[in-house]
Amino acid sequence: MIAYTGNPQGVPLLRLKTRIGDQAPQVISECFSALLQLAPTDSVAIVASFLFDPKEQICELAALTLGESRVSASQTLLTVGF
Repeated sequence: MIAYTGNPQGVPLLRLKTRIGDQAPQVISECFSALLQLAPTDSVAIVASFLFDPKEQICELAALTLGESRVSASQTLLTVGF
């Protein structure tokens, strides 16, 4: 997995994968987690954009990932946004 390398050069690939999507929502969830590990500040807005995805499961996974990330911006977003 890209996040395990700790190399921020994987961020563009992870962003692309979230935009392309996957048949398995868990794959996208793993991409969300990896983005928030590798580039927490820059990735909160990207993951938050999926809170309003047409697929309910993706919305839920985005919210869970943001909550689990412990990034202060995501905590504020979840508290104020909902």
